[in-house]
Amino acid sequence: MSKNVPKNNDHFNSKNQIYSSRSFTLVKMAICISVLASFLLQMYVIVEIVWTKCRKLLFEEQMENKISKEDYEKESKDDSCQYEEKEVGDNKRWIPLLPQHFKLGTELLVRTLLVTVCFLFAAAVPNLERIIPLVGITSGMLLAFVYPTLIDLLTFLPQLLASFGWKSLKVQLFILINLALAAVGLFGMVAGLRANIIEILASTASPSLTESGLNNNTQIHANISNFTS
Repeated sequence: MSKNVPKNNDHFNSKNQIYSSRSFTLVKMAICISVLASFLLQMYVIVEIVWTKCRKLLFEEQMENKISKEDYEKESKDDSCQYEEKEVGDNKRWIPLLPQHFKLGTELLVRTLLVTVCFLFAAAVPNLERIIPLVGITSGMLLAFVYPTLIDLLTFLPQLLASFGWKSLKVQLFILINLALAAVGLFGMVAGLRANIIEILASTASPSLTESGLNNNTQIHANISNFTS
């Protein structure tokens, strides 16, 4: 029976490795899909702002507040002239207009440049996977708990005070609920920041300790497997 135990253990371990590798692959695929979807949503506003400016600069005429000198001199003879407050110029552009069939290619180029800039920042920052939780825990807690409660208090508290007064139970519950939510958000933000900062300092200050810890864990597992066999 002692000879069959290692075989069963090896079969069990190999089966666990297969399941763990499959689950790990599924988790990685899910993370990639979520990052892709969230990145598209985050870049939507930035692309709209940047591309709108570029489109107006490269493909559209901007003649809202300019008239030619000939039109100004001709219209200024009339008493009911409507061009007095407009700028007089020759409508010259410092960047020439591009043909309209270049618009799609230019938009794709602008989008590619924005994505490339984000990728370069991500590649240039070392240990980015440890810095991202710092941003997420602060902005996430502030947006989820702190800012909504402050906006709710500043918006509706004056109206409630004018209608019911400070001694009203409705006003007191309203203030208490908002303050409790803000306190939960601040507590989660501080606790998350503390845990992430400790993890970053531990990983950067003593990498040898983590390696020795991994070696100790592997040695313990080897001893356990030898004992069971």
